[in-house]
Amino acid sequence: MEDFAGHTSGVSEVAFSADGKHILTGSRDNTAKLWDLEGHVVQDFAGHTSDVRSVAFSPDGNHILTGSEDKTTKLWDLQGNVVQDFAGHTFSVYAVAFSPDGKHILTGSGSTAKLWDLEGHVVQDFAGHTLFVTSVAFSPDGKMILTGSYDNTARLWRNLFWELESGSLWDRIDKLSEEELAKYDIQLDKK
Repeated sequence: MEDFAGHTSGVSEVAFSADGKHILTGSRDNTAKLWDLEGHVVQDFAGHTSDVRSVAFSPDGNHILTGSEDKTTKLWDLQGNVVQDFAGHTFSVYAVAFSPDGKHILTGSGSTAKLWDLEGHVVQDFAGHTLFVTSVAFSPDGKMILTGSYDNTARLWRNLFWELESGSLWDRIDKLSEEELAKYDIQLDKK
């Protein structure tokens, strides 16, 4: 058994890298840490102004995500540099996840979840829970999104952005609501 001691406050979230060679911890000391399996800190990730509540590795292991009570999510390289800030939630970010292809992230905060591209743009909102969203996940193929909440429910959502990118959305384009069409800037010729 190894101890991973180095944070100055409680550890709120942990994750393994896909190759199993590193672990990631998020702490109430406003930082995340990358560790080797012998308990040595490989890299510190400092930049949040409040507790780090969620952490995740990218599928390729080259980046990490941190979600914080400061209402932001940060994408980092493994050298501890912030690559992208994701700001847009009005409550603490309690859950983060990478899409299976690593091209999008998912965040849970307040009663909503958001799907983002890696440039920091929201591409889909998921609203419907009545209490805090505390967990988020992608299906292995990226087609579906799962959210869990303190409202005693989990919700399964279609990833419309994936459907749009893959072309499967075009097979049922005539069934989309006006809101969905506007969200993806799709204009149909209704002659």
